[in-house]
Amino acid sequence: MLRDDYLTNEMLRQWGVDRVAAGQVLRDLVDQGLAVKEGGRRYAQYVLDPAASGQSRAPDLFSALSPQSPPGVAEALKARGEATASELVEITGLSRNAVLNHLRGLAKAETIEVVGPTQSPKRRYRWIAPDA
Repeated sequence: MLRDDYLTNEMLRQWGVDRVAAGQVLRDLVDQGLAVKEGGRRYAQYVLDPAASGQSRAPDLFSALSPQSPPGVAEALKARGEATASELVEITGLSRNAVLNHLRGLAKAETIEVVGPTQSPKRRYRWIAPDA
């Protein structure tokens, strides 16, 4: 039975966590008895249960991530000045969806300029925000 209070690998990736790191975090939660895996491999959901561990609040999901995490999309684009989404995926180690989500947010905030048609693989993103 799937519940409403769950976490998935895809949810973590949408927040910018690498696919492999997201899987490791979820496996660690299960191994520590803090979550229960429900569903099959492709549709797995992880139900968090703070009561199972005696904790009064949910565990920190990101403490298992390396402190040497790759640069964020904004930092990488600012350093380069201009790049494609594919280049930013390679630099940051994030999924393509996570990079594109960050780029949409930066464009909406008018921090970057988008150059090229929407579906073009040659579409580029240019940092235009003043240095703070």
